[in-house]
Formats: sequence, structure tokens, C-alpha cells
Amino acid sequence: MAGPIPTKKIPQLTALGAALQGVEQLEIWVANTSRRVTSRDFVLPEIDPLITAVDFTSVLTMSRYLTQGPGVQFTDNGPGQSFEIAISGTGALPADPTAMVGLTVVPGSAPTWMRSDAAPPIDQGIRPVWTDMHTFSRVFTAQNPALLIMGPNPMQQWYEDDAAANNRRWRHYPQGEQLRYELANDADTSATLFMAVDRTNNTCDSIAFTATAMTWNALAMVNVGSSPTWTGAHIFTALVAANVGPIHLQSANPGILFNETDAAASNRLWDLVASTEQLQIRTKSDDGVTAVRAFTVDRTGTVVDDVGFYSRTSNIRTDFTIAGAAQALDLRAGNDFHLTLQNNPTLSFTNPPAAGRAYTFTIFLLQDGTGNRTVTWPASVHWSDGLTPVLTTTANRLDAVSLTTLDGGTTYYGGQVLANMVP
Repeated sequence: MAGPIPTKKIPQLTALGAALQGVEQLEIWVANTSRRVTSRDFVLPEIDPLITAVDFTSVLTMSRYLTQGPGVQFTDNGPGQSFEIAISGTGALPADPTAMVGLTVVPGSAPTWMRSDAAPPIDQGIRPVWTDMHTFSRVFTAQNPALLIMGPNPMQQWYEDDAAANNRRWRHYPQGEQLRYELANDADTSATLFMAVDRTNNTCDSIAFTATAMTWNALAMVNVGSSPTWTGAHIFTALVAANVGPIHLQSANPGILFNETDAAASNRLWDLVASTEQLQIRTKSDDGVTAVRAFTVDRTGTVVDDVGFYSRTSNIRTDFTIAGAAQALDLRAGNDFHLTLQNNPTLSFTNPPAAGRAYTFTIFLLQDGTGNRTVTWPASVHWSDGLTPVLTTTANRLDAVSLTTLDGGTTYYGGQVLANMVP
């Protein structure tokens, strides 16, 4: 209530010790706020320099105190006259809070009291330590996330306090249109990047991994529309399911490109691609434009229709110079074996195809400059007409025999196809 502060008059009070006693309801106005003291009796001792109102039940039941001091003046007009109380309004006034809620106590000193509908603001610069779970239940929208971290380089960190030393701190943050994931030491004085995501507007340009190894255990399909760069080994340990493997490539023409960076020019790129119901291994030019098939597998359903080899020669040649007394030929190495004889070796064959698959190979036998070299054949070789080939003994001349196995190497059927040839 605005305006002058009124003086309330009450009947004459009688003395009670060092106090004055009266009987009437007393209404006291301080500035714009009414403070009403209601009682049967009033006791007015000179104790406190400010207005107070407390129980004094040990002296008078239902008593209240109003003390004389700055802003409160008593006037006794004598016997049978009124006793006046003048309130000059020098007490505390209401005000809004000026302090902020923080993590530490802030002692107050303002000569005001806070309005009942006021509330202090929260200090947004504080760094609270949360020891319990905090739930953000706001419904997410594009412009109003449940949690927004904002700044030039806003960072989020995780500290795994039960991990080994220097294995506790992880962090990620955006910087220069790139979202960076790092491993930091416990003191947060150094960090190592392990993944970075680059963007242009809403397009993910690239995902770079710098880990020395990466292990994939899930069978779930991952759709990667960008071109991530992996600089370490990646280990895929997931079991093969009915229609999903540890590596699942899915598109119209899925493929894998191999780039042998230390190879000579135009010898670096290879790819493995599935196209038009055919699996192809191809050589490619360094710019990736030209591709030439080296090996193909055609299918109809689960049946292999044809296996094609596209090389300068129809077979693979393996060369040996035999100076020792024995020589094993690994049949996985190819179909043609070229042997230069510098001794009289005993031959053996290893790793033939499984039984039920025909395998034919040719052995070319070249005499060295000395000549007169002979060969001892495995007992499993059965020669045409039962006649073991008689090799030429002339220096620098060439013979050849052809052998076929149908039963996984138990028996080899052979015959001489060249004799005494000049190479």
C-alpha cells in the first residue's frame, strides 16, 4: 500500500516491569507491506532496535513484543490518554533476488527481503559433479534435442575410473566440419585420433579409421554409402549364417578392389566382382577404367557351369633346377613343370586334387651341359604299354612326359610325349 506510513493508536498501557501492556489488535504498516500482529495483550520492552514479534509465554500468555528503536517511536500522552506508536518505515523493503544458485553457499548482506513469487536464476557457468543417474526426458525434435552441447569446439568426454592408467579418458568433438573421436591420457594433455567423420552439409564425405586393427563380430548388414579409409588390419570373426557372411557385399555388381601401392605402374589394381551371374577376378588399369578378366566362374543356381582362365598360356609353368638327389613337385603350383637336371633325382608328387577330379600335368626334363642324367619315378606311375620312358642323355636336350591322376594321386597314368628335342 503506497502513501505515508500511518500511526496506530491504542488505549493507555499500564506498566509491567520494564514493559508496557495494552489490549487491542495492532496493525503495523512497513512501506507497501502490511505486517499484522494480533493478540490480547501487547508488551513493549526496549530490547531490540528493530521491529520484532515473538512469543513471551513465560510472562504473559499469547503475548507479542513490539520494541522501540529506529523507525518505531512510543508516545505516552499521560494517565487516561492514548499511547501512540509511530512507524516511520525505515525497515527492510521487498526486492527480487540478485544472487544465482550455484554449488557453494553465498552469504547474503542485502537489506531487503525476497518477494514470495521471486526465484533466483541458475548459474550456467558452474561445473557440477553428478554422482547419480540423470534422465533427460525431453521429446527430441530437430531443433530441440534433449541435450545440446554448444560452443566453437563442444566436447563430450567419458572417464572410466576403474580402467588401467592412461586407459580411462575418451572424448569426441566437432572441429572444422569433422567429428573426431579420440583416446586421451588420464591428465588430458595428449590425445590420439582413432576415427574421423567428414561432412559437407548433410552429406557424409568420408569416415577415416586409424586403428591398427578392427574386429567385426556382428552378422548384421551395414549399408555404407561413403568411402571410409581403413589404415589397419580388420578381423571379421562372425560365423557365417544362411544368407549373411562376416563380410556381406550387396549391390547390382558387388566387388572388392585391391591396390598394390608398391607395384609398378599399371600393375597395381585388381578386383573381385560378381556380375551377370559370374564371379570374376580382373586386372585393372591404374585409373580403374580398363578391366581385363583373368578368371571367371559361371553358374546356374548352385551348379558351376564353367570355369574360365584368361592368360597368355593355358597352363601355369613352374621351373626347377634340380641339383639334389630328390625333388618333390607340388601339384598345386600348376600344370607344367620345367626341370633342369643337374643330378639323377628321385621324383615325388604332393598335393594332388581330391579323388573324383581329373588332373593332368606335363613334366619337361632338360639335360644340363653335362648330360647323361636319369630320373627315378614314383611306383604309383603306370606307363603306357608298361614301358618306362628312356630319356635322352645328350647335353642340353629336352624330353617331356604327361601324367594324369583320377583318384587323388593313388595312381598316375603316363606316357612320353617329347624326346631328344632341341629347346
